[in-house]
Amino acid sequence: MLGPPLLVWFVLIYAGADYLTGLHDFRVRLHLAVELGMPFVPAMVVFYNSMHLAYLIAPFILRTRPEIAASQHPPSPVVE
Repeated sequence: MLGPPLLVWFVLIYAGADYLTGLHDFRVRLHLAVELGMPFVPAMVVFYNSMHLAYLIAPFILRTRPEIAASQHPPSPVVE
């Protein structure tokens, strides 16, 4: 089962990146000026956070590496 090892790997990478970025004060702006004008819609947070549930259960549904690879690269449409 790939779920637990993937979870551990994610936590290590996420926590490691958080630790490294906390070591300095330099920040890189990752947004566009136009994005600051977008309104915040609180009700949309429910849909946004549902994505985390999908990531959480995916390793338990996709149990083999070929299944995971197939989910990341959907087949291209056939053009004749």
